[in-house]
Amino acid sequence: MDAAEEVAELVEKVSEEVEKVADDIGDHLPEGKLRQAAMAVEDLADRTGKAAALADDLIEKVEEVEKEVDSYIEKANEKAMRTKSKKEIVLKMRPLQTKAACG
Repeated sequence: MDAAEEVAELVEKVSEEVEKVADDIGDHLPEGKLRQAAMAVEDLADRTGKAAALADDLIEKVEEVEKEVDSYIEKANEKAMRTKSKKEIVLKMRPLQTKAACG
């Protein structure tokens, strides 16, 4: 997930810079197709940055859930091992109890 998060953050940063440049260029162009193109690039960069920020947030939430699930699984495994150990002790004690009762 780290690589995906890095890419999302990089896309967000690049889109912010593209947006700034397109805005600066658009401010210095006369009305017309070039200015409209610069405005379209600025808008696209803005939307791309927002999408990258959402992707980054989603990745972070997935990582949080992954940690919670791992913790739950670890606790469940520990409980299973304790239960298994208790059963093994009981099973090992049964022959001893039988011998004591017979002897």
